[in-house]
Amino acid sequence: MTLAMITRATLGHAGRALVASTATKVAYASIMIALFTRVAISFLPAFQTLLLHAAACAWVAAFGVTRRCWPAGVNHGRETPDL
Repeated sequence: MTLAMITRATLGHAGRALVASTATKVAYASIMIALFTRVAISFLPAFQTLLLHAAACAWVAAFGVTRRCWPAGVNHGRETPDL
């Protein structure tokens, strides 16, 4: 939910179209990988530590992509619309 709010607010408040870029899709996919990995821990307790680390890495990757592609206060050279 947080990731959805970050991407939607960043695009909407900057006056850009609400279209998912490749980076947005990668971030959402990473969150889904983290989710499925956490669920897999219940079914594969022998791999709990490995799966937990994999889920954590996927979560960090998702928010890392978000932070890298949408840094706070940067408009990537595009003019913001007059409101």
